[in-house]
Amino acid sequence: FTEMKTRVAAAVILVSGLVLFQGADLGRAEDVSAHTILLLEQEYALAKTSSSYFIFNFETATVSLKARGMVLKEWPAVKVRVWGRTGGVMTFPLARKTAYRAPQRKDITPDKEGEEEKPEAKSDDLDILELVKMPVNYTLDLSKDVRIKVRYRRSGFNRILDGIGRFFSRGIARSAKTVVRGIIGRPFTEVELDFDDEIAAKNIYWSFFEGQKCILFWPESK
Repeated sequence: FTEMKTRVAAAVILVSGLVLFQGADLGRAEDVSAHTILLLEQEYALAKTSSSYFIFNFETATVSLKARGMVLKEWPAVKVRVWGRTGGVMTFPLARKTAYRAPQRKDITPDKEGEEEKPEAKSDDLDILELVKMPVNYTLDLSKDVRIKVRYRRSGFNRILDGIGRFFSRGIARSAKTVVRGIIGRPFTEVELDFDDEIAAKNIYWSFFEGQKCILFWPESK
């Protein structure tokens, strides 16, 4: 009981410092669950640094980009699907992000000596151009066999084609992977996040860089 009171007190400090529960009655800190306290503790460790970080909240189906506890941007997903091991609160760095047509920045230098240089584009212009080129379907590979697949939910006939492709991917490939991983004792986690806004999918790819950390927050088991 004493340990729980200590963690509750720590939660009050974290809530105040991170401004996570703005407008909430901090006097009712006893109502904060141990699951939420664990999230606050892990986020506090990231918020103390100068780096931004992501929170994938599968309970609210939202993806948040944050820095020092403040929300910089938040994107709601329309659907979340999960396979493999789940539960708890986990912090991971992004190992790599892969896409079928990953965007690449090209550095152009004059071939001939003394060739007249073209005016440089403003950084804002470059940012806008790069965002347009970002993919809407890609995979975020985290450590410890955790993978997040971001998908843009298209409409019409294209959505039907996507559904057929996913049927084979989920029904055959992922089922086989589950069996094999179970036999060799290597559990995995795969999450699919569907967005109906392609700008949201592009923004997450654009903002999440290799080495940047994120927190996965699963719904509390009843």
